[in-house]
Amino acid sequence: MFDPGRVGLLRVEADGGRPEPVTSQDREIDKQDLSWPHFLPDGRTLLVTTGVPGSVSAQLAVLSMTEGRWRRLGPGSQAVYLPSGHVVYHAVNLREGQVHAVAFDVQHLEFQGMPVSVLENVFRAADGGGVYFAVAQNGTLIYTQGGYD
Repeated sequence: MFDPGRVGLLRVEADGGRPEPVTSQDREIDKQDLSWPHFLPDGRTLLVTTGVPGSVSAQLAVLSMTEGRWRRLGPGSQAVYLPSGHVVYHAVNLREGQVHAVAFDVQHLEFQGMPVSVLENVFRAADGGGVYFAVAQNGTLIYTQGGYD
């Protein structure tokens, strides 16, 4: 699964082949700029940023690959699911360079409780795009400090 840098997402089978568009029952979302796909632990559900990445209009959503249905989660960008059962994401709609964490129910595909700020002043280039942070499988989070370039 990958973001081709324009509208939609593409997938390639594990044994190779041609990239194929990912489609759902909601063609309007399928046509949006979809970025930062991240599989949830079941391997069949994607956590995705919809809309213009890194903008205040960016939204977080999940796509059930088996049902072909989207569920909108709320504003944010670059969501990553952690082994602790939390999602961390860039909360650009609240404050530039701010990363939030919130408990996430993988059964019901929804946030649980209120997000809290876990990082401030995370670097993001002036030309847009994502903030510079990454999370390892064991939950270790790394980032580049510096705010907006």
